[in-house]
Amino acid sequence: MAPFLPTDCLSQIFRNLEKDQKSLYSCILVNRLWCATSIEFLWSRPFHFLYTCPTSCSCDEFMRIERSSKLIQVYLSCLNEKEKLSLMENKVRLPLSVQQKPLFDYAGFIRYLDLDEFYTAIRDWIEFAHVVSKEEEIREAMESRKKSKKLNKKLKLSTLVKFLSKSMRYHNKRKSLSDRESVNSVSTGHSGTSSTSGNNNNNNPPPSPILPHPRERLITEFLCKLLMRRCTTLKQLSIDKTYLTRIEGSRCITLPPLIDRFNNHRFIPDQYLSLPSYPGSINCLSHLSEFICTTRQSKTKLFDSLSEVSHRIHTIVVTMTYHSNGWCGTRSRREVIELEDEAKSLANLIRVQHSLQNFELTQCEVGSTIVIQSLQTQSKSLRSICFDSVSFWGWDPLTPLSECNLLQKLDFKSCHGLTPELLEPLTRIKFYNLSTILMDNSSAPAYFLDKIIKNSGRNIHTLNLGQFKPHSNIHIIKTVAKYCPNLTSFSSYIDRDEIDHLITLFTLCTNLSSVTLTGSRNPEINIDEMFLQLAKQDLLSIKELNILGAWSFKSESLRQFLMYSKAPIHTLSIDNYCFTDEHLNVVIRSLQNTLKILRLRIHVRNRLNEDSIAHAKEFVDVLEIENFEYNYRVSNNNNINGGDSIFKHKFCKKYWMDRRSREE
Repeated sequence: MAPFLPTDCLSQIFRNLEKDQKSLYSCILVNRLWCATSIEFLWSRPFHFLYTCPTSCSCDEFMRIERSSKLIQVYLSCLNEKEKLSLMENKVRLPLSVQQKPLFDYAGFIRYLDLDEFYTAIRDWIEFAHVVSKEEEIREAMESRKKSKKLNKKLKLSTLVKFLSKSMRYHNKRKSLSDRESVNSVSTGHSGTSSTSGNNNNNNPPPSPILPHPRERLITEFLCKLLMRRCTTLKQLSIDKTYLTRIEGSRCITLPPLIDRFNNHRFIPDQYLSLPSYPGSINCLSHLSEFICTTRQSKTKLFDSLSEVSHRIHTIVVTMTYHSNGWCGTRSRREVIELEDEAKSLANLIRVQHSLQNFELTQCEVGSTIVIQSLQTQSKSLRSICFDSVSFWGWDPLTPLSECNLLQKLDFKSCHGLTPELLEPLTRIKFYNLSTILMDNSSAPAYFLDKIIKNSGRNIHTLNLGQFKPHSNIHIIKTVAKYCPNLTSFSSYIDRDEIDHLITLFTLCTNLSSVTLTGSRNPEINIDEMFLQLAKQDLLSIKELNILGAWSFKSESLRQFLMYSKAPIHTLSIDNYCFTDEHLNVVIRSLQNTLKILRLRIHVRNRLNEDSIAHAKEFVDVLEIENFEYNYRVSNNNNINGGDSIFKHKFCKKYWMDRRSREE
């Protein structure tokens, strides 16, 4: 047996640890072979590692800037001697470590690049190294004024004041503490992006143009050229404002906010958007497989330049809107023309792809027709189509999508205007590979849902009917139970007359593992009979059960369901106003006997007994209980911190007043 694993085996092992920075860092310390093999994967996504923190981020701004500066210094050391000399000639002070050659070609290891993170890291290094200081800019302005006097050219004082004030605003922009309060408004993903479009009716100032200092512009150009020159294969290019690329961890809380107090989005300079036009981009971006662009600034030039060098993109995620300062969200004629040009550029980018498989579109206000028609050219390769926060009012019917015979996923998130005329072309064809239909926070006509479920029934594994409310004699739940025997995940709004069909669904769909039921906020709807009927069945596949309809049921019916259905539930969520201590005790007894719930979430009207809550905490990893009087989250993970419990209490004013009156 060989004393060492071959390099190919090590590469395959380290490829599975590509997102685990801590493990990869430990691997480079084993020996030279492990270091030379794992260093490539450790530096494949350096900016993601730099700005991704655990759930409990303990960073401060100085720590983040110091880490960023060290990373940028590594890439500056990869510049050639001519570029380093040019920086020093332009009064950029390079540390001694930058002037030496690096041990590895770190710039050639990058496989995942986010331009917004790249821009933030360069700005942090400039601030840390004081490459461009305010005093220096003022001194340069004064010297320029003296030279103009010598040349008998008058320089107006107002011009100098305007220049200095612009410089001060530029340097103080990132220091604004009030802007940082808006980070949470956009950290929830797509909802934050869509919410800002409705706030344009305020008299907000226009977003400030980014005019980088000549020295900063020179540094940016050299680093962009370095990446395009040395990186042989870039897999993912993104300007991710909604954190789609952050599968694990969260955005560092010390990063500058994505929007300021005027709801202006934080843009990056055009130099970063021109990355595909730098020398070497043909080799670097020719094998690009993922392109994610959720920024709200103009992207026409980026789409045009990328369409010339990247023809093998498999995934495109794009947001087709940008900040508007019009009243009530209105667009000027110039903005409409710019959005139309951007849609044409996106359509051209889609057409030149050889095999586009996944496409996601968010907020397409103008140019929808040309974008949808361009998808027709990818009908033989498209597997997934997602529309997020799209208003379909005024759209042409989705006829081009009916030719995508290999479609596996159809997703509508928070969409409006899903009329029968719009969706009717999708009911003419049978999608034999369609396994996922999601209508999250969207409402589609009952006729469309009934027809598409019948056409693709046996292949459907994941089905989310969203906020569907039956307004006709078509019972969608009954159709699902009859035509979807292989269903594994189901989510839907359940009305009063759908309860009986729901029992049939559990009976016929024996592979169900995740069920989410929502309903009206009406406790008059009683589901005791449903629990008793389900208790007679063997629900051996149910691992996640979310009952989010405010229905009424007795503790005895809940006990029989949990005890006799034999469902191996790991996640249980109950949103019910009639939930009492008796119901909680039933859950606790079930936990003691058969259930092994890892996550328990309860939203109730009545205040529960604290002793029962503490007893329930002993059997679950995560316990969340929400109440009108108190709201707290208990986390008890035995695999973390040696099993220590973490309590976070947040009592409202009413609770403290009642407690004080009892003590008195």
